[in-house]
Amino acid sequence: MIRSRIEWIQSLKLKAIAWLAAIVLASITTIAIAGMPWVPVVGVALAAAAVSVSKLTLRLAGPVCLSCGHDLASEPASDQGIACPACGSIRSAGLLELRGRANPEDPHDDAAA
Repeated sequence: MIRSRIEWIQSLKLKAIAWLAAIVLASITTIAIAGMPWVPVVGVALAAAAVSVSKLTLRLAGPVCLSCGHDLASEPASDQGIACPACGSIRSAGLLELRGRANPEDPHDDAAA
């Protein structure tokens, strides 16, 4: 199946790369044209890059569809993962989600003993 639109996670990657490229270009221009020392410029650029990528990837902390960006927090999880109601893709359950679903009172669970 060929998709005509860019998937949400791919657009997020492109935005992150664009922000990082803009920060690098601004830093090089500042050092070359303004003649500023490189140490403080690089420090500010690293801080700006960290904040930019953190803001862009904030939604990835919770269960979201990596294809369309739909919130999957209220969707039921199965053994295969969480099915997105908007686009139908499956998001695999992460380790923390699997741990949260585990029943500590289960007699077959070795970790509870």
